[in-house]
Amino acid sequence: MGHKSDDQVLFDHYRALATKEEGEAFFSILPPKSESKIVSIAG
Repeated sequence: MGHKSDDQVLFDHYRALATKEEGEAFFSILPPKSESKIVSIAG
């Protein structure tokens, strides 16, 4: 399909779209804790 076999496409098009701090903030989003009968799997 013409895709490169390494990470160059990722670096060429997506690397500088967000800062490290913005990425960390996004991936640290968690749903609110609930007092319902739902059992949390995460430790």
